Amino acid sequence: CSVLSYFKCTMPKDQSRLPVHQLADPNTSIVVRKIAHKNPYDFTQKHRHSYFEIIFFERGGGSQLIDFVEYPVKECGCYIIHPNQVHLLKRAQDSFGHLIQFKAEALTAPGLGLLLKQRLWQDLGAIVFEEKQEIMEQLIQYFHLIDRQAMHSNPLAKQAAHNLLQAFLFELLVHQ
Repeated sequence: CSVLSYFKCTMPKDQSRLPVHQLADPNTSIVVRKIAHKNPYDFTQKHRHSYFEIIFFERGGGSQLIDFVEYPVKECGCYIIHPNQVHLLKRAQDSFGHLIQFKAEALTAPGLGLLLKQRLWQDLGAIVFEEKQEIMEQLIQYFHLIDRQAMHSNPLAKQAAHNLLQAFLFELLVHQ
């Protein structure tokens, strides 16, 4: 198996048929939401995404399955799901947080895509950090800036959202 097809080759055959979800708007490369948003698909079943998803839990609990590894959800925690990873989130009802979904094409900073792939290849798992209030507060500021720019149709705002996303990801990788 090549590195790019690793998960497909090592995935149990019945799991290779899991649905792969796309971003709802094919013209959008960055989506920012609350974790309690209404999903356009059944998120209570194992699935995969064609995009990256970074989930921040400010409070709450639960668990999530990412590539057959069960992670307990902790407060002030950040988790990353790469494209095509098997995913199932079971969050507690009182959970509160945010998520950023983005296509690989949004990664235009030199080396950033490779850094994310290396993180995956190094088997660091889905946890970026947990129980880190100070880091969470810093990153939530980025989240709000990205959200504000991503919701506009203005091309300059869209470019600002891409640049903010990349700054955010570099900051995130510093804290892993």
